[in-house]
Amino acid sequence: MNLDQVKSQDYSRASTHKLWIASLHNQSLQKEQAEFSPAYVQLHNKKISRINIIANITQTYRNEASTYAALTLDDSSAQIRVKAWNEDIKKLGSIQPGDCILVIGKIREYNNEIYLTPEIIRKQHPDWFLARQYELLQLHGKPPTVKEDLADIDLAAQPAIQATEEKIQQPQSESKRQQLMLAISTLDQELGASITEVILASSLPESEAQAILKELLQEGEIFKLTADRVKIT
Repeated sequence: MNLDQVKSQDYSRASTHKLWIASLHNQSLQKEQAEFSPAYVQLHNKKISRINIIANITQTYRNEASTYAALTLDDSSAQIRVKAWNEDIKKLGSIQPGDCILVIGKIREYNNEIYLTPEIIRKQHPDWFLARQYELLQLHGKPPTVKEDLADIDLAAQPAIQATEEKIQQPQSESKRQQLMLAISTLDQELGASITEVILASSLPESEAQAILKELLQEGEIFKLTADRVKIT
């Protein structure tokens, strides 16, 4: 593949979708075999991997080491958590319970829970919440009924449960994924980062690094420019 062929390919991110949080409940994340296809949920006859939500924050949490943080969002139909690790925690800023925010994020699943990882988080005027409610009614009608609610768990009152839950929610390979993503970012040039150099820079065993790189490709976190060079999406 020559440079012109590489540049002509469409590596743009998947489209974002506006939807009720309730529509994500009882859904399972699906993955395709195609190397560049992100994980998705099937909704409204579409494969949805990224969403745009305006909701109110009901709870926040950050561990003492500031390596993990979570927000609970409520859009009046249901609740969902936004989870961030390490450098991504900066995206959460100084938002507090009661704030109305816009979140653009990727859909993820772990331990049978659908959650979001943030790409963009911005505070919004409360009027935008009402405007989004009206927009969703026009797009999708009334939201589906959800029986269970994340509000049933008081994170602040149950630190022991939260500490255990945090260990479960964060995939064991998350820090290793971060090592590889950091290596790609550091080594990235016009034609991406050499896979061989990325693996060496990550200090991970080659077989393990290759397996994690494959996961990142399947999830759409990175893509291949050539057979041996990758870039962050």
